[in-house]
Amino acid sequence: MDLNQAATRARDALTIEAETNAGVRDLLAVAEDDAADRPTRQAALRLLGALAGEAFVGPRIVHLDVVGVCNANCIYCRDHSPYIHDREPWRTMEMPYEMAARLVSEAVELGAELLPLVGAGENLLHTRFADLIALIKSQPVEFEVYTNGLNWTDEVIDLFADAPRAKATFSLSAATPATWAAFRPEMSPDLFLRIEDSMRRLVARRGAGLRVGIVHVLNRRNVGEVLPMIRQAIDLGVDEVQYKLTEMNDAAYPLKLGAPEVESIRLEIREARRLAALAGVDIHDNIEFQLDHLDVETGLYTPGLYRHLPCFAGFEMIRVRRDGAISFCCGLKFFGSASEMSLRDHWFGEAMREARRAALAMPTGANMRLPDGGMLHDPQCDFCYNYVFNRAYAEAVQEAGVAHLLAERQ
Repeated sequence: MDLNQAATRARDALTIEAETNAGVRDLLAVAEDDAADRPTRQAALRLLGALAGEAFVGPRIVHLDVVGVCNANCIYCRDHSPYIHDREPWRTMEMPYEMAARLVSEAVELGAELLPLVGAGENLLHTRFADLIALIKSQPVEFEVYTNGLNWTDEVIDLFADAPRAKATFSLSAATPATWAAFRPEMSPDLFLRIEDSMRRLVARRGAGLRVGIVHVLNRRNVGEVLPMIRQAIDLGVDEVQYKLTEMNDAAYPLKLGAPEVESIRLEIREARRLAALAGVDIHDNIEFQLDHLDVETGLYTPGLYRHLPCFAGFEMIRVRRDGAISFCCGLKFFGSASEMSLRDHWFGEAMREARRAALAMPTGANMRLPDGGMLHDPQCDFCYNYVFNRAYAEAVQEAGVAHLLAERQ
């Protein structure tokens, strides 16, 4: 994607605003600066796009949800918990390799900076997983793979070890074999030790381009392991840890945290951050927000958030499900299909334009009906993890001195 052409379109769309607002002029200067790196210019163009209500560049993130089957049965998982039944057929599908390969190429052409392989299933179970990773490694883009860690053979470790721009994130939610097995009925605690061994071997053999992380979903059953989790991470030699609260669904609701448990996590996270800093391990900065905004009655951590915060997802990301359906965000908000159109045609199409404008205006009550009868702003927004980048966008708009222009557009 030609950034000079994108910057010209931005200037043409915001001519009046540029005459009266120094923040707009500064953003345009960054967008037009040939000496600036591509991510910096694209970030400025996405902010300018929000002010104009249209996209001047492609998404920063393209989520590829490539496989639906899983070899674990985590009880809190909305897709594979043994306590959830009557799943839709698409939940166990696999994205054809040919489609995935095309989407990787189209995402890179659009200027995507990150390709997370994350979704309902275990990514390593895709029948052509090795081919897909080899393809992505050859592209000028960062990628991230989420995994339960059960299938990390020496061949998989070698596949990742020399990745130039990648992250492997292991979903554990436990610091001990007993807790790990308690979340996974009829699975042996010894498997947890095998996962840890795989992580040690990956850390030992990786090159400078690979980061290794752990994600821990916190709930009533593992609330006492916050500190053991960070000690585990330090011992394994990983780069980062992400603590997050369990996403509520019918299976997870019995694991909902109470007020005393929330306070316990809050106190232990402080100590975990101290230990992590001493060891050079990063802890994502999301958990405090979730704790501060958690409704302990419902277990939701972003209830009503988008009644006062614009949603910038339409400038930041899209997600492609394994059957080709394209979602506006991480949620089940589908319109358009990668089987019928290119990512470029979808991203710059009229339906996406309407959706991104409705999302920006959510604080005013704006909404949009989707083809399946659902709404863009719906109950999924009450447990939305995209608050991380939405808050970052809102802060960037404020710092640029253009927040009032965004409010006027709504």
